[in-house]
Amino acid sequence: MVNFNFDNISNTLHCRFTGRLDTENILKISETVEEKLKGHSANDQQKSFSVVFDIAQVDYIASAFIRVCIKSVQQTGEGNFSVLNASPLIKKTFKIAGLDKELNVS
Repeated sequence: MVNFNFDNISNTLHCRFTGRLDTENILKISETVEEKLKGHSANDQQKSFSVVFDIAQVDYIASAFIRVCIKSVQQTGEGNFSVLNASPLIKKTFKIAGLDKELNVS
């Protein structure tokens, strides 16, 4: 469902999601995502910390995933979060929610 990779040079946590991110699956992985975010943001308070959600292999998102994205922005700060490789349908979902620009969806 999700793989994590931390780049020490850029101080960026890459989260690669796969499959359907429906409510049930998000509930299973959201706590793990939050723990990873807290762990890496606490490591070095002096450096800017970024998070990238790669959803190239995701074909569906529920509103619970959007909540995880919003919480991630709150932890990293504005401009330090992005959602990459979203399908046109998923991009449209973020746009309808009015969060495509705030969450840097591409």
